[in-house]
Amino acid sequence: MKESSKKMVEYLYNNMGSDKGRMIIHKMVARMEEEDEVEEMMAVLEGEQEFHNFMTEDEARDIVSKFINFDKSRGGKWTNMEIIIDELRSFGGVIEERKHYNRWVLYVLMNQMYSDYGGVITRITQKPEDVVKVCYMMALAKIDDPDRHESIREEFDLE
Repeated sequence: MKESSKKMVEYLYNNMGSDKGRMIIHKMVARMEEEDEVEEMMAVLEGEQEFHNFMTEDEARDIVSKFINFDKSRGGKWTNMEIIIDELRSFGGVIEERKHYNRWVLYVLMNQMYSDYGGVITRITQKPEDVVKVCYMMALAKIDDPDRHESIREEFDLE
């Protein structure tokens, strides 16, 4: 965060209840409306209240599109969330766990696991559907890792 942004946050924090503080907030929201950012910010704020690990669909798809996979291909192994959901349901996988993670975090992490470790995963699994199970279990392990100190949003540089 830039120094000027830090100053603004501190100023707003100290003056939130004042007329001047409210006026600045209104100006900032009006500027965000001009740039069509209000809906996305509200989706993130509301999502973060519901889930500890949260991403929007647009954020998730953008992240996955930048993956460089173990085989040098680009993008996600799974691009259609409905395919992942169907496969997870077939073995009792949990797509979203309230207060823990939402489906788009799971989507990113499963694709990340395949992107980084797909070569190993495909060598040790017997059936293609086992790849989904392994990536799912690895994604959950990453979410639950007690050594992880940053949130998923911080890890992927999302504000």
